Amino acid sequence: MQTLDTTNKEQMLAYELIANTNSSFFLTGRAGTGKTTFLNNIQKMVNKQFVTLAPTGVAAILAGGDTIHSFFGFPLEVCAPGTYGKLNEARILTIIHTDTIIIDEVSMLRCDLVDAIDYTLRKTMRNTLPFGGKQVIFVGDVFQLPPIVKQGPEHDLLKDIYNTDTFFFYKANVIKRMRLAKIEFQKVYRQEDKDFLQILENVRMNKVTPYNLAELNSRLCQPKKMMAW
Repeated sequence: MQTLDTTNKEQMLAYELIANTNSSFFLTGRAGTGKTTFLNNIQKMVNKQFVTLAPTGVAAILAGGDTIHSFFGFPLEVCAPGTYGKLNEARILTIIHTDTIIIDEVSMLRCDLVDAIDYTLRKTMRNTLPFGGKQVIFVGDVFQLPPIVKQGPEHDLLKDIYNTDTFFFYKANVIKRMRLAKIEFQKVYRQEDKDFLQILENVRMNKVTPYNLAELNSRLCQPKKMMAW
């Protein structure tokens, strides 16, 4: 039987939002805080229909789902306002019967894709609520890999649409129109060394100290010479 950490208040709050509401939210936390384990467990515990998506093929495989482009039938170029995915009948039925859409690795998710998802869901569901009334859980750490945008026409078009040079998922127009709650997992399960955790957090936040560097450098060693055969 899958269980939750009842001593983890952020985890329990996320569970309540998924199990008992239709509210979309942003689930974040540094590496090792159990985001993936929590989502895997929750899909087995909650009586809802889930779809798991990710921005890239590798991320989709790791998340056990599809890519956003594949699922919605989006073009590989920039999704201009009003972009509607190419959905077949089977995919439309899947969307209709889905309660919650989980989007993993959102640090790499561009804002134009979020707006295209919103528009496609609203048109498919014939519902003017954000994301057509579906619960969408954005999962990831924005301090990790950023969205990939090619310099040139692609970058210029996105800048014209969103009036920004950074194209993170939260810059999407639909996100600006709604109150997207954020839950940040704090408890780290993967690592218990508090000093090492602090070093990792400082690297994540770009606040590395001379002490951190000295600690890391103290672990350097000369590789052993390979014996010639």
